[in-house]
Amino acid sequence: MGFIEHFIDKRTLDVDILSTDPELRRAVVLTTGRFNPVHDQHSELFESMKMGVPTRKRYVFVVVGEKQNAANLFNFETTQAAIGACHPDISVIKMPPLIPQNGLKVLKTLRSRCPAGSVYVSGNLPHKIIAHMGGYYLGPRNRIGISATEVRSYMIAGDHRWENYVPKQARPIYQQAMKSEEFKIAKDIPARPRCFGLVKC
Repeated sequence: MGFIEHFIDKRTLDVDILSTDPELRRAVVLTTGRFNPVHDQHSELFESMKMGVPTRKRYVFVVVGEKQNAANLFNFETTQAAIGACHPDISVIKMPPLIPQNGLKVLKTLRSRCPAGSVYVSGNLPHKIIAHMGGYYLGPRNRIGISATEVRSYMIAGDHRWENYVPKQARPIYQQAMKSEEFKIAKDIPARPRCFGLVKC
């Protein structure tokens, strides 16, 4: 772990503090990503964002910016519907890609809903830096073991094994989206290289 990550991780709070401290119990929790598609471990992440407070306000900011392609099969509306089907009490917000020239725009988007003192859940160093800049605490996040790339490859190939990794409530939404011309075009467009590795699915 590098010096910057070590310094930032000192702001990470454990669930016990987040669930017992009176001020932190009132804090909203946010996370960011492409979630393209939403899979079972994303759903577990969204549930864990309650941090011991069942009524806690939660925000999921979905990275949008690139045209749809093999790495971004689904548009924001599909992702929003898939998350909402599994977690109807979560607010799903569109955000620009986390690339260097978008730093201030990203912060403005996050701060429009989540004030300083909110809890940002991410395992990605650039996102942790944004959290630090925004005055957010860091919340714990378990490592994601399911590969969204693998799930997308099943979808592109028409292999129904993708259904083994996607929450049951979200499957009909993806099944419908995969019939669209938009999907059929997107799956044949090669994925663009990530910019400095700052966009994480």
